[in-house]
Amino acid sequence: MEVVRYTPALEEELAAFVYSHPEGNIFQTPYMWEVYRRTRRIEPLGVVALERDGSIAGSMISFISTEKEGLASGFSRRALVIGGPLATDEKAAREIFEYYERALAQQALFTEVRNLSERPDLRFLTSLGYEYEDHLNFLVDLRADVWRNIHRTMRKNIRRAQRRGVRITEVTEEEQIDKFYEHLRETYRRAGLPLADISFFKAAFDVLAPRGMVKFHLAEHEGECIGGRVSLIYKDVVYAWYVGTSRRHAKLYPNALLNWHVMSWAKEEGFSVFDMGGAGKPGENSGRFEFKRQFGGRLVNFGRYRKVHSPLRYAVALGGFRVLRAMKYW
Repeated sequence: MEVVRYTPALEEELAAFVYSHPEGNIFQTPYMWEVYRRTRRIEPLGVVALERDGSIAGSMISFISTEKEGLASGFSRRALVIGGPLATDEKAAREIFEYYERALAQQALFTEVRNLSERPDLRFLTSLGYEYEDHLNFLVDLRADVWRNIHRTMRKNIRRAQRRGVRITEVTEEEQIDKFYEHLRETYRRAGLPLADISFFKAAFDVLAPRGMVKFHLAEHEGECIGGRVSLIYKDVVYAWYVGTSRRHAKLYPNALLNWHVMSWAKEEGFSVFDMGGAGKPGENSGRFEFKRQFGGRLVNFGRYRKVHSPLRYAVALGGFRVLRAMKYW
């Protein structure tokens, strides 16, 4: 078995491998690698394990994001692996990570592996120095009576948004993403969390929208944009990805209506699962957790793995950069 860096020459083979894999998800596709490649302050990382006959035995798409530029960049580089690696067996998965550790990991302060499902096959990561931590999510069964399963308080908020004239429209032109990003930036600034450059979302629109793999929606009231949501689409799953709303219009409940609009659309289109995109750590009982809980999904704990590659730089970063302190808990 040979482990190599991913290049676009492998796009067709990798796309087929991910789609056929039982754990295959949009974050592990070559199309997400291309989105990362086009984004400012993000470096895509792809690793592919090849059998002797050239067939793919495993793969991992990840990226390094840099929150600070210039001299401070080395203290703000984190690597994320979402929903990966994918492999035919544990041996291939291990070889992918061993290659990653040798060739790529030291470029980042830390690596975080975010599971999208139960992954007992990744327990070997602890032998490579990764620590497991619990992390929650809600999965909504779209084959059920979705409206009935939503908590009555959330149903009231959705109806209030509709009565007060909030309307949801789909983004059809790249220029409209500027409106979405304005509210997203406000939301993330309010929460003190890092946010990708706008080029990330424009790249997603350019690369994924033509393939039917992403949808952007805006919430509007009396001609004014008051919020927006972007959702990813792959196989039978719709993923809640990013959402941003105006605090000034909180009593119009745009977030509730945006969520319901996407869920109801996904159900009508025949998708099976709406992935709420994470709900924090057990015991936090945050507003984010409570909001997502009220949409009636099944609570799961697929967890995450994390490894710090440079403890000294990491300690300095946590002490000196607010954004790194926020990433520790996100």
